[in-house]
Amino acid sequence: MGQARQIRSAVRWAGWIALFFALAIPLGTSLVAMAVFRNPSCATARWSVAPLLATCEPVTEQLTAYGWFGTVLILLLFATAIGIAAMGTARIGTFRGMQRADALHFGVTVIVVVVIAAMALVRQLDPTQPVNAWVFFASAGGMAAYIVSSLILGLRLAARHRL
Repeated sequence: MGQARQIRSAVRWAGWIALFFALAIPLGTSLVAMAVFRNPSCATARWSVAPLLATCEPVTEQLTAYGWFGTVLILLLFATAIGIAAMGTARIGTFRGMQRADALHFGVTVIVVVVIAAMALVRQLDPTQPVNAWVFFASAGGMAAYIVSSLILGLRLAARHRL
């Protein structure tokens, strides 16, 4: 029983890590792209079909491959986090005590991140904003929710060890 509890805990931590990188990679990419696009010499910015590919230059095969690699990686990490959250919340009836609270906490965090990202992606884009503003808003909003949730989790874990 103790080994199964450790495995579930490790899987949940893997979900937290996957969610972090699924938000950090597009946030970093969008910040770099925003810095590049502030350069006045870039008159025509273009996006390819891959969300993580923006360029002022002609789109090369190498840049396209980079954009698709980043996009697929983020989607896989995000799908991993959603899968772990769904698995944990589906089995919440079998958990006891803090395991139940941890599974619920991670599930709610993933739902909040999905809602924030969906709201950023659905809203009408302002043409005066940088080219990749939607990627920035989705990942920055999700990262803010992740950080708040991580702080709450840290406080919960600290309180559990004190009691």
